Amino acid sequence: MASFPHFTNVATHVTDRIKERVGNPQKISSLNCWIRVASAAGSGLMLYSNPNIATFKAAGDDNVASIYGNSKVSGIIGTDWNGGAVYANEGQGFKPSPVISSIEVDEGAGNLSRKASFSITAFTKEQMELLMEYFVEPGYTVFLEWGWNTQNGVTGHESTLSAEYVSSFQTFTNTNQRRVTSGGESDNYLGFITGGGLAQDGDKWTINVELTGFTELPAYLTSTENSEDKVKPTTGESEPDIDSVEPFGANSIRNAGKSNELGKERFMRMFNDLPDSRKTERIKSLISDTKSTDIKNFINWDDDVSETINGETEGGFFSGEAEADLGDGEISLPKGTKLISDDRFIKFSTAMDILFTTGLEGYKLADGTVIKFRVNTDKSYCQAFPHMYSLDPTKLFIPNPTTPKFVIGKKGVKLDITGVMVNRVGGETDGITFPNKDPLNETGTQGEPIEAKSTYWGNLNDLYVNFDFFKEVLETKNNTIKDALYQILNGISSAVNGLWDFQIVERELTKTESELGVVDMNFVSTNPPTPVALNLNSIGEKSILIDSSLDLGISGAKMNQIIGQRLSRSLNSQGKPLPKTLFANKKEDKVLAAIEEAKEAAQVKSGGGSGSGGGTEEDKKAKKESLELILGKLFLYPKVEYKDKGDVKGKELYDVCYIGAFKDVEIFSKLKKKELVNVGRGPLMPIKFTFKIHGISGIKRGDMFTINGIPKWYDIDGAFFQVLSVKHVIDGMIWTTEITGGWRG
Repeated sequence: MASFPHFTNVATHVTDRIKERVGNPQKISSLNCWIRVASAAGSGLMLYSNPNIATFKAAGDDNVASIYGNSKVSGIIGTDWNGGAVYANEGQGFKPSPVISSIEVDEGAGNLSRKASFSITAFTKEQMELLMEYFVEPGYTVFLEWGWNTQNGVTGHESTLSAEYVSSFQTFTNTNQRRVTSGGESDNYLGFITGGGLAQDGDKWTINVELTGFTELPAYLTSTENSEDKVKPTTGESEPDIDSVEPFGANSIRNAGKSNELGKERFMRMFNDLPDSRKTERIKSLISDTKSTDIKNFINWDDDVSETINGETEGGFFSGEAEADLGDGEISLPKGTKLISDDRFIKFSTAMDILFTTGLEGYKLADGTVIKFRVNTDKSYCQAFPHMYSLDPTKLFIPNPTTPKFVIGKKGVKLDITGVMVNRVGGETDGITFPNKDPLNETGTQGEPIEAKSTYWGNLNDLYVNFDFFKEVLETKNNTIKDALYQILNGISSAVNGLWDFQIVERELTKTESELGVVDMNFVSTNPPTPVALNLNSIGEKSILIDSSLDLGISGAKMNQIIGQRLSRSLNSQGKPLPKTLFANKKEDKVLAAIEEAKEAAQVKSGGGSGSGGGTEEDKKAKKESLELILGKLFLYPKVEYKDKGDVKGKELYDVCYIGAFKDVEIFSKLKKKELVNVGRGPLMPIKFTFKIHGISGIKRGDMFTINGIPKWYDIDGAFFQVLSVKHVIDGMIWTTEITGGWRG
């Protein structure tokens, strides 16, 4: 949870508890763990790892709970939430109560939210059958608690449970407060059943249960289905009632255009072209929401405008002749040149409104908390650089007000970053822009600052997704919300050469609750808090580590990536330069240096420059070839404020259009290399440190730590490990916490 991947310091209650353990093996050796597993089915069922009950029932006393029961019935299964004993049906007697074999709770490693699993061993068929009713029913709630046998470890422990009490731990505040109050010596987990299994070994049965956090509920909705009536086909030209489930009629669309309600007109066109599963009354009603009908939500939805621009190239649309100023002087456009592409775009936030408008608001817990069926993208910040642009018009449009112009010179296509394209969508004061022109300086929910320089960050909601790509994802059969969203996110990331690494994670977005959100793993705050609060010794008497490992292994794919980057002196996928060396202690490869020097010398000798655009036949031929090249790579779309021929006639091409995309990875990479230098912390390197300690709660993803005793290349000033995953394992009466951190230099 928290604000990962941004940097945070380990909580004070954790560092205090760790300091107490250093050099104090007697304290650690006295720790034993207790466990309680509680099902919310029916009257509830609670199982304890070490219940304080009698071993056997006394003769003739059927009211005393016992571990071994009597001759007719096995030991107690557990208690209901009010503390009453729960037994299985009569069967084998004098068999022990079921035992909780193990528990694992895992946060991180690609999970949307915390995952958990546990096993219960039953000793009779009747025990197994009853336990299956409580712990294997998909979608039912289970509450896990565990802690040390210390005064802190039992702080806040309630002997009985209620729905209101258990559901309160869905909120991040209550869960975290329990950790703080117990000094990190107890923890809990609330989830719903998403998997399970049963295995038999002789006369014993093992029930395996898998749980998922409640915030992940929206991931299980199907994106191609909804609970509402589908839209009926249009039967005539009459304007339908807004509350009906028919598409918008042609008259409605025309009347909106005549009334200059361009946003509503484009919304209607978009709605009519949605897949049937999304043509619902609920989505249609968004037309009454001014946010949904803002003209800035829709790009290239007016066929008349695009057809006018394309058609007029034959009759002298630009500068009185069939010419356009695309570089050194005006370029004659071939007859019938199609300048405007067919791609249509909708704002990402609008796409999310459609994706998550399912007819179900959310899952209401007993305390009134609602877990929304929506992935929150309001504060999904992305990495950016000043002159970035989209490489793929079938996926993405970027409203960058400093998009470079792509112009034609004597030497071919070149960049112009001085006379930039203002790709802002809308007015200067209320327009949509990406990257953001303002610096980011936000206080996180735990007080940690999230900072980024102007034009080096943007908001995911301010990007535009290709509508036909979005529609194709929605039409994919049996697609879950999670799968659909990942397809969209991965698609738009591919349009910027993998600059973004989007993950759906559980985030603390308010002080009172957490929910799923989207983060760009490559965007981190520029200034982590210092100094790093948690410093551990890997060896020696001052070490409290049960086990540890430093993983310097680099996968084949990662090795190839680093080699390619080093040979090309380019940037890695996170937009940050690689360290000069990983292991070579800054020693330079003389051969590579010589090759690079020769390459640079050859470039200087060959010259550059665009020239002034002469009139020789050779120059004209070169320009013609360059024009054909640029028209094959350049994708243009009319600006949103234009609605008819009169709005665009007589104006320059770059004045009436956005540059939607330019298919040139090499130019994009050069810009990224030039502009993304020293704008923040280094990337996560393929170097991980994993350690295991006696259990403690409160370490979270994003926390920083340093390690004494690792190789000198990584034990340097300013370098640290960032927590990537946290796993709690309870086996027998021992609770261990395993932390994996990635290195940032």
